[in-house]
Amino acid sequence: MYASVYGFSGQFVKYDASRITVEGGFDVDDTVDGMIRFENGTNFHCMITSANNMKNYVTSYIMGTGGAMEFLGTDMAGYKFARENLTDDAGFMGEPEIIFHEDRGDDVTDIPLNCDKSFEIETAKDPKKYYRYDNMCQWIAYKLGLISEEEHINTVELTLNMLAITDGIFLSNELGRSVTYDEIAEKSPSYYIKEQEIGGQMYTYDLTI
Repeated sequence: MYASVYGFSGQFVKYDASRITVEGGFDVDDTVDGMIRFENGTNFHCMITSANNMKNYVTSYIMGTGGAMEFLGTDMAGYKFARENLTDDAGFMGEPEIIFHEDRGDDVTDIPLNCDKSFEIETAKDPKKYYRYDNMCQWIAYKLGLISEEEHINTVELTLNMLAITDGIFLSNELGRSVTYDEIAEKSPSYYIKEQEIGGQMYTYDLTI
């Protein structure tokens, strides 16, 4: 669980106001940046940007005391970045390129993990491992009882926690200080749809599942 969130958001990139025709003008933040501190002392920095004066942000890092993971060419969904240029065909997205940097005292060893090749090899040995490479397949397999509770990754909970972190960054920007998990839970707006009619039948949703 995260303990606190600190961040800022706003419009920082110039745009042509004469092209904005919607009522109320253009009020969408182009940059959201935050630092999240977890209860175990881990820190996580994230930047969400829809417009910037730099190249695409397609590299992520996980840095530890004995090594680091470098994710190259990833998009916002965690897949391989589909197009280096907007004119290129998207093609197959695939897994991100990951390099493991291991601290071995006097030097650092760089080890490419070759995720696409590993995916082909591992799923050929055991087709059930495909459930871990695709969120939708994993969820369907879990609902059908093909994978156990222990194998299942609760992607719904992960998504809700990420949304709460984003809310925390906006709240921190508004208050001008870091905010706690309890403050975010108390003050975040709720757009949760509790029930919905589909094909003449009413469905009720429960986030506790």
